[in-house]
Amino acid sequence: DCNRIPLTFDKSKLKPDCAACDALCCIAPKFEAPNYHKPVAVPCRNLKTPSLKCEIYDSREALGFIFCLNFDCHGAGQAVTKLFQNIGCNWQTDESKAKVEFDVFVHVYCYLSYRFYPDQPVQVEADQESADKLKPFINAALCILSERDDGHP
Repeated sequence: DCNRIPLTFDKSKLKPDCAACDALCCIAPKFEAPNYHKPVAVPCRNLKTPSLKCEIYDSREALGFIFCLNFDCHGAGQAVTKLFQNIGCNWQTDESKAKVEFDVFVHVYCYLSYRFYPDQPVQVEADQESADKLKPFINAALCILSERDDGHP
């Protein structure tokens, strides 16, 4: 039943797969690196579109992008990407839906972090008002994760 948040599913399914994601962790959260402060819902300056590849991927640590190295979305990125692909849009092709997609990603990430990784600090902030409005999308993305059977949504 995808109309409710899955109460239990196998934690082993919570694996990031950057190749199956629309680079949501490079956009949705804010982060800081030396001489660079990226606000919420703004693509990182190192993210090249439309390929969605990081131009400094192999040198992130040396350049101070520790946030990038330490961030694990627990699978939220590809689940939200798949959800928005299923409804026919993504942040690149439908800017009117971009903030919604980013917010859904943040809420799914926070849900997974609090529920399955309570000992790890949450690296993004989500507000309850948007969570209430986006609950159907959040539930659908979590449902996609709960149905994974091969390590991919």
